[in-house]
Amino acid sequence: MGLMEGAMVTVGTCINVKRKDKVLVISDDNTKRIGEAIYDAALEFSDTVVLLRVTPESLNGKEPPATVVGAMKKATVIIVPTTHSITYTQAVRGASNRGARIATMPGITPRMMSRGGMTGDFRKIARVINRVHKYVRRPKSAHITTELGTDLVMELKGRRWIIDDNGL
Repeated sequence: MGLMEGAMVTVGTCINVKRKDKVLVISDDNTKRIGEAIYDAALEFSDTVVLLRVTPESLNGKEPPATVVGAMKKATVIIVPTTHSITYTQAVRGASNRGARIATMPGITPRMMSRGGMTGDFRKIARVINRVHKYVRRPKSAHITTELGTDLVMELKGRRWIIDDNGL
């Protein structure tokens, strides 16, 4: 699988971009090729796609520049392959609260896009997620042990489970 195929999986399968979506891709100088591939893939699904390239930040959690925040306010889908994370910023929270679908991809590399995580069988993963959900949605606790010595007990009572499978 190449970079473009990984971008198509990102846009078409993981985020499920539709023709009416207003897609914003935010990349930086280090992730330029990935941002461009995602932009090109998004053009196959949506009539409105914008690519912004920013200077790489030096650490996670920095708010994006005002110009980027303004663009985020207009997007229904925001895809962020960058060196550092903007996941827990006010800009992302605001966009999410407005209903935007957001995929931040801090630290993503061309290898991950072409031979790594983006090459997974996301439909199969969705089936596993749904199967696991059946086991954890009702019990009050879970006890997990492994042969390597893991011994984990979790309280599950009162938990609200969110199935993050994008409806696959």
